[in-house]
Amino acid sequence: MAAAEDRPGNAAGFPRYRRLRGGGHYYRIDGPDRFVEVQVVGTRRLVHTIQARAYPELLRIQEMIDGGEGRYEEITANDWSAVCPPE
Repeated sequence: MAAAEDRPGNAAGFPRYRRLRGGGHYYRIDGPDRFVEVQVVGTRRLVHTIQARAYPELLRIQEMIDGGEGRYEEITANDWSAVCPPE
């Protein structure tokens, strides 16, 4: 667990940052039921904000947190900021 994820007062360690291994997909997990995905396509950034309501979506978020058997890499907030647009 990264230091940013382990800060006291940070509700359950959120946000958490992940990257899809081998791809241009970056994730900021804001809670057990919501995340932001940024897809890097050439020089463009496509931003998707997901609020999970269905059980499969909630499982996907948990899988990202757990690493998905190596599919998702943990990254830092600085890594996220380097590729993702400011809000």
